[in-house]
Amino acid sequence: MLLLAVVVLAPGCKDDDDDKTPSYHMTIAGKSYEMSQAVLENYGQFSGTGFNFDLLLLSPGFVLHEVNGEIDSISGIGHAISFEIFTATEEMLSSGVYTYDANGTENPGTFDEGSAIVDFDTAIEDGTYYEINSGKLTVEKSGNTYTFSFDGTATNNVKVTAYYKGVPKIYDYSDDWKSAKVSRRIYW
Repeated sequence: MLLLAVVVLAPGCKDDDDDKTPSYHMTIAGKSYEMSQAVLENYGQFSGTGFNFDLLLLSPGFVLHEVNGEIDSISGIGHAISFEIFTATEEMLSSGVYTYDANGTENPGTFDEGSAIVDFDTAIEDGTYYEINSGKLTVEKSGNTYTFSFDGTATNNVKVTAYYKGVPKIYDYSDDWKSAKVSRRIYW
């Protein structure tokens, strides 16, 4: 499971009769959901050769709650997609193509965990969960702006795509991780 911070969701699903995919979206099994927020969490280096960054794309219904500049919780109802990514650079997620790694080697250029949720209600921790089991995540960085695009599959060979461009909210837990202080994370 991907370690994630607070989840704030709100319905961002488009109408069935609307044939236009939102500009920043996640599409699962042919149905698109708007993504309006991006979060990058830097966890530093674990046991592999890569540095760990978690990416979380959220729909408008989720609200992030912070305490002392760290994510404390997420509230709301909505949709999200997340990835545990490994890069060669310590300070920031670098541009490149990151390929799903079922073996969890933590090598640069890979992600070993990914998940998506639809209609997730944080109050009752219920929604539809998809575990990503193949695909490629492309990351492009220009200044502070990132472009994330994903194409892959999830549970039961369900097609999943995502696209987001913007300035993510960045949290640096690399020192906390090393001292085992990161205790406010929640799992999907």
